[in-house]
Amino acid sequence: MVVYREGGEVYSNFWKLSPYATITDCELLGVLEAVRWIVSTAGDEAWEIFTDSQAVLKILSSRASTARWDKVRQIYLSLSEIPGRVSLRWVPGHSSISANERADELAAKGASMREVSAETEISVRTLRRYQGEAGRLSLRKWWSDKRASLGTSVNDFFYCASHARLWIRGEVTAASSAVVFGRAPTPAHLYRCGVVNSPECDCGAPVGNTRRYLLSCPLLQQARNRVEGGVPYHSYELIVDLKRRKSFNQLCSALMQYLDARRGLL
Repeated sequence: MVVYREGGEVYSNFWKLSPYATITDCELLGVLEAVRWIVSTAGDEAWEIFTDSQAVLKILSSRASTARWDKVRQIYLSLSEIPGRVSLRWVPGHSSISANERADELAAKGASMREVSAETEISVRTLRRYQGEAGRLSLRKWWSDKRASLGTSVNDFFYCASHARLWIRGEVTAASSAVVFGRAPTPAHLYRCGVVNSPECDCGAPVGNTRRYLLSCPLLQQARNRVEGGVPYHSYELIVDLKRRKSFNQLCSALMQYLDARRGLL
């Protein structure tokens, strides 16, 4: 905030607001401090307050209740002490008006301060944004703790979750979904669940997991041969690769049929 009288600067001030404060909050505080200075200092003179924020002028002209209403009320109460002697006007920003450029310079000084020197109300929109950010951080922590038990990698999980609509439309089969999400009843999965005593693959490999069956187990070599271009290393590509989705679905179906057969379900 900067005060001019007869072309000369007579007073200036700047503040550091809380991180959640918006530009409108800063502009509104500047108007409030200008009104307070006029009330305490100006005597019987008439004054004009210029701002380059149309949002502030709109808020002051509205009676709607907002998170900023407390400062608006303070402005009205202060103006009631000097009725008719203060007018508010809009001035375009960044238009080489010396007083406005000086105010922007002071605002930059305030922003560079380390300590907060003025508090402002937090809006509902900001609270919702913080709530969303907290939720995402909480989900990230949960995922970090729990992903090992899901039997699949982070990329596998999130790529599939984002393509769930494909499963709903039938473009991704239940067999493909089970394979990609790590729920295919492979020896490794059944061992992890405590159903069998060994994770060994039927071909003799020490671990018979989904990746083993899809990429290298000789028992499914014939099914793999029908997949043009081979089986991708990352299992989420079984869903997101549009060109080969049909052959991937067939491969996953063959895998699930084999796993069901080895458990005596077919």
